Amino acid sequence: MKISLITATYNREHLLPKLYESIVKNYEDYKDIEWIIVDDGSVDETKSLVNTWIKKSKFDIKYIYQDNQGKMEAINNGMDYVTGDIVIEIDSDDYFKDNIFSNIVKDFEKIDNNVYGILYKRELIGKENEDTSNIDISPLPHIEKNNLTPNNDSSNMDTKYRRNYIRLNVIPALEKVNPAVKDSLNT
Repeated sequence: MKISLITATYNREHLLPKLYESIVKNYEDYKDIEWIIVDDGSVDETKSLVNTWIKKSKFDIKYIYQDNQGKMEAINNGMDYVTGDIVIEIDSDDYFKDNIFSNIVKDFEKIDNNVYGILYKRELIGKENEDTSNIDISPLPHIEKNNLTPNNDSSNMDTKYRRNYIRLNVIPALEKVNPAVKDSLNT
């Protein structure tokens, strides 16, 4: 299964290198990936930095520039360039833990075709200055295509739950993010 990574970024050239290095490291474990970077109108050196990576990277990196339209519009525009079976939206100030791509593919292969996505605990990715020594990367309940709430229990989708756990959105590459659910997927 090919994995498409999408990152919407805006003036984050100083944060993107850590994410890039984590992708490079994970590429050694799982090679069928592409990274789609949608620059939402940055005025820093993001484009130059990404072009450097494009020239030397062993995996496909696509850089898309757009006038500033906001994160969700950038992600939706990035979906037009997806060629993978699984889409992972990752913020420019986050990075991946080791071996995560192969773990995600294994999890995805275990579930049926009625699944729209898998939720993972926040510990799956890292933030700056965060202790990650004792992490649990097991998936949370999956999201059914027709309901879009974990295990069809909408009580789990309160604001605290979304903020703490829906940090890494792993979805099959079926369509653009539905505007009706985009806030619940990215808060």
